[in-house]
Amino acid sequence: MESIFSFLGELRFNNNRDWFNANKSTYLEVKTRFDGIISKLIEQLASDEEALSFLLPKDCVYRIYRDARFSKNKDPYKMHLGAFISPGGRKSPHAGYYLHLEPGNCSIGGGIYKPMPAYLKSIRSKIIAEPKKYLELINDKAFQGVFSEIYGERLKLAPKGFSKDDPNIDLIKNKSYFVVNKFEDIFDEDAFLEHITSVYAVQKPFNDFLNEAIFEVGNE
Repeated sequence: MESIFSFLGELRFNNNRDWFNANKSTYLEVKTRFDGIISKLIEQLASDEEALSFLLPKDCVYRIYRDARFSKNKDPYKMHLGAFISPGGRKSPHAGYYLHLEPGNCSIGGGIYKPMPAYLKSIRSKIIAEPKKYLELINDKAFQGVFSEIYGERLKLAPKGFSKDDPNIDLIKNKSYFVVNKFEDIFDEDAFLEHITSVYAVQKPFNDFLNEAIFEVGNE
């Protein structure tokens, strides 16, 4: 873990191609280490979610290279390593588990970010149909102990097709349903994995609820 944080810390002050190319061998070692961590996370998560059992790190890990073509920030590299473990990998439409490693700004969590309209409508419909179950999930003490809120841009008015007078209308104004748990840098890999998996275990019922809605769309 120390080698990962050390490399990312140096990259923060040397975000240019000359430095990166001169340190390419170190980056490849760091990437191999990070892929190994993701492999362990996949294995642990797959013990409870069979749909994750066929994933490889390459399916989940994001590239460190930035696409700066349409951004004012022209830095060529991201200052973090990230991965999204979900049925189908990082490009999957399903809810999943996110990991963000950056010195002084580490976070985990996940859920679903800006889902396609059909999936978002299905999630909203499921919440309206099962508000008690959804509220029990997000108000659970263990859940609230690690996730402070449900993130995502919100509508000001009721979503199209839903009654503005529904008592649970505020629950479905989100355009995304994802959660974040920030934590201090952890340099011991065993302690790191223990923390990650304990948070993901709390998050799993939330993901399951979202994925049930997505599964319904896929089977219509």
